[in-house]
Amino acid sequence: MLGCPASFSRRSDLRRHVDTLHTPRFDCPVAFCARKWAYGFIREERLLEHLRTYHHWDIPTKQQIKDDETLINSLRENISSLNGDKNSLGDTISSLGGKIGEVEAENGGLRKRIKNLEETIEELETKNKWLERRVLVLCGVVTDVMRLGDEAAQPSE
Repeated sequence: MLGCPASFSRRSDLRRHVDTLHTPRFDCPVAFCARKWAYGFIREERLLEHLRTYHHWDIPTKQQIKDDETLINSLRENISSLNGDKNSLGDTISSLGGKIGEVEAENGGLRKRIKNLEETIEELETKNKWLERRVLVLCGVVTDVMRLGDEAAQPSE
């Protein structure tokens, strides 16, 4: 990689080095965002945080989804405990049931957004794999050219 001082005697060590340090796996899907290719993200959660903060996408965090599911389960438990005395608690049960429906509907929309993002990320990963292979080929070509240059520079005896 340009600007990287690391050198390796085995091609597999170079490939591992490039894969782990120089190959972003998650590019920003926004059209003119600079966080693509070499400036992409190695970790998915960093891409999602970038989309939330830089592009102001309304993407729930894993904790928010977990909190929503906890709230839904809590509301369901409340409804089942209130079913024993329907006469005095009927209004409360109706109110909680409506809130569960609202939260479930909102959670369903969030899940759809997450699924769309995951599909986008999968598409980007596929494109990135192709680019990784191209980079490795180009690294091999550069290495071969440098070796040929070194051999040509050495005086023959």
